[in-house]
Amino acid sequence: MIEKIEVVKTIKAEDTNIDIEVFENVWEGWTGNDLAGVTVGVDTLEEVSNYVLDMQEDMEEGMMIDEEFLIQMKKLEAAFKELNEIDEKLEIKF
Repeated sequence: MIEKIEVVKTIKAEDTNIDIEVFENVWEGWTGNDLAGVTVGVDTLEEVSNYVLDMQEDMEEGMMIDEEFLIQMKKLEAAFKELNEIDEKLEIKF
């Protein structure tokens, strides 16, 4: 017997402010897998935010960080935050 049915809301990555190329590079670095066809929850925001924080801390400690990439990651983080505010259970289809 089904007790609870949960509706999953999905949005195409193309319909968001997510820089798909930047996220694809990060995703492949994290997972070793291709992003094409993958559905990612907006809760990935936590991982993106942690990554940005780590980069900023590394910079403060004097490590060489690609500042342009850090800016791209901050934009990516903002896009995920925006979607998270819309719906915490939203899924993004790449």
